[in-house]
Amino acid sequence: MTTKNYKKYLGLAQKMHMRETAWDGHSLVPHISAINSIITEQKIKTALDYGCGKAKFHPAEWSSLFTKYDPGYPLYNKEPVGKYDLVICTDVMEHIPEDSVEYVIERIFSFARKHVYVNVCTRPAGKKLANGENAHVTVKPQKWWDAVFEKISSNYPDITKTVIYEDIINV
Repeated sequence: MTTKNYKKYLGLAQKMHMRETAWDGHSLVPHISAINSIITEQKIKTALDYGCGKAKFHPAEWSSLFTKYDPGYPLYNKEPVGKYDLVICTDVMEHIPEDSVEYVIERIFSFARKHVYVNVCTRPAGKKLANGENAHVTVKPQKWWDAVFEKISSNYPDITKTVIYEDIINV
């Protein structure tokens, strides 16, 4: 279930997206090779980029494979339906208010058929939201994230998960 904080943050994200260069999807770039390996090895036919931003860095060969979804960006805010062989989510989870993290992870897994690939940053962002808050509203150590992912993914035993952490903090 979404929370009041989630809805507030979504409004701030929509304002952030109004900036031409904000959340253009560049954080996907370092993950393309690993994602392509998953696509090949698991014979992925359908994929969802959950929280794709402006998706300006999607490889051309992904155009028929990926559905793009970002609730904060009008071009891609249409709610996805059905199941996808692969669901990716890069540079998103740290932007979700703590009280909605489980809700979003549950949604990500609910769309997946074979594999979930998530990248989480564990440090504050260099960007501020319109209200002055740090854009990374949930900054937690890897152990905290691991526990949340394990709690949710245990309900989906047939789905392989890959969780990549960046800028590890040990708080």
